[in-house]
Amino acid sequence: MLILMATFLLITKTSIGDVFADDDPNDFKSEMYAESVSKFEHITLEKADVVFMGDSIVGRGLWNEYFHDLVVANRGIGTDTSFGMVNRVEQVIALKPEKVFISGGINDLTNGYDLSLVRENYESILEKLHENIPDSKIFVQSILPIKENKRDVKNNLIKEFNVDLREITEQYNFTFIDLYSSFVDDNEQLADEYTIDGTHLTGAGYAKWVEKINEYVYK
Repeated sequence: MLILMATFLLITKTSIGDVFADDDPNDFKSEMYAESVSKFEHITLEKADVVFMGDSIVGRGLWNEYFHDLVVANRGIGTDTSFGMVNRVEQVIALKPEKVFISGGINDLTNGYDLSLVRENYESILEKLHENIPDSKIFVQSILPIKENKRDVKNNLIKEFNVDLREITEQYNFTFIDLYSSFVDDNEQLADEYTIDGTHLTGAGYAKWVEKINEYVYK
């Protein structure tokens, strides 16, 4: 079996990750995604000061405790991609937030989705926010670095897409926040003090994140 697989990969020049990856980027509704979205649908909160939207790195943040004097809604979902964020941006709009902090895309890059598609998704998200909550302040945060030996993506690709993110953000006159440079070490990897699994953050990691955005939250 292994010999056949190796032969197949050699002939087709396909990575093992591609063999087992979901080929349809629109098929984003994992069980975790569906469960989380259903929870958001049944929350009676009508107005939030600040909304954090993104994937599991956002979802694991204790934003209500970091900014306990504000009404904060955490709309981070594990496994989420930019496709899933497009699908649920209306839930953010419904909260009529004063500020929205967006951070997501690492799952898109890991899954090998074309950067042009991820860019289009971000443009769609920002366009909807611009049209529906024009008085809200929108902050787009760069994708964080990872430890390359623990995740199937390269930091050079993350850096490349962060350049796109900045460009898209500035087109809408929103604010781009560079988190990447504060989390990367001298070897261009996510610094040891900020992670255990190579992707998600430790308490020190979130403390650094809060430090970076504190002025924007209260500005």
